[in-house]
Amino acid sequence: QILQLKDLTLDLPDAGSQRGDIPKECNEAAQASRMNKEPNTYASGFWTTRCAGVPGSEYHDLAFEYIWPLLKPEVKECIEKVDDAAEKRLTVHLRGQDLWSMGEFDLVPKKPLNTSVGAHHWLWANPPCSMYEKIIQEEGYSEVLVVTSPDKRHACIPWFEQLPDRLQLLESNGSSSSKLKVTIQASSLAEDFCALVKSQNMVVSFSTLSNAAAVLSKHLKRIYVRNFAANSMLNCNLWPGISLVRYGMAISEQHHEPYNNTYGGVIEWFQTYNVSQIHRTECK
Repeated sequence: QILQLKDLTLDLPDAGSQRGDIPKECNEAAQASRMNKEPNTYASGFWTTRCAGVPGSEYHDLAFEYIWPLLKPEVKECIEKVDDAAEKRLTVHLRGQDLWSMGEFDLVPKKPLNTSVGAHHWLWANPPCSMYEKIIQEEGYSEVLVVTSPDKRHACIPWFEQLPDRLQLLESNGSSSSKLKVTIQASSLAEDFCALVKSQNMVVSFSTLSNAAAVLSKHLKRIYVRNFAANSMLNCNLWPGISLVRYGMAISEQHHEPYNNTYGGVIEWFQTYNVSQIHRTECK
């Protein structure tokens, strides 16, 4: 839906007959992915190994050199369409599907969510709903676009639907208040990816989709993220014209007391975690 790969050919520089040395930043990744039966040959899942210390700006530059030309024309057109309201809008990615007891490619749940069974461990790396409220209050956004999967199982979706009735944002003159506008989008992969890439202010989730959208963006000015995931392409060394804000909290996959390790426990954490327990750190 996003890339045009049919009859794709790549013009890669000749590496020569001699194998080059692995950069020291990639030694750990290469060691972890080495195929024992084929010396000097490596393979791994795209999310499992990475080179250490690579600036986010390099991922950004490489994405525009190699990935941007492969986008379908209609996707490029969507991304480059002028959006006058983007500056005051916060775009939030909520990862659904496989994290919420569904198959990775299932669009519709085959059965109701069993809240008493063990939750997907990556859910503990995602932000609770109160982190979004903290961002909205601190930054003064008047509009929120929530991009999620068609199943809409993420526990923060009903929380966002109720948010405008709970939260009043002061206008710039301080004399009156306006109701926050919240839109929930769960469209095609191409439309959702476009919405992420063209945003100016985005909260990324523990997901390669929103991380890739951020790295491929021409419009992004501000990124909000929970403490960096181990294999994220984002870090404090970003490209010019963009800033990144991190949020930390004392909850992790290993330590999430008093919440139990079921979907019910995760939902309780997402929807009730006290905003005072979340701390903000600017990238230096």
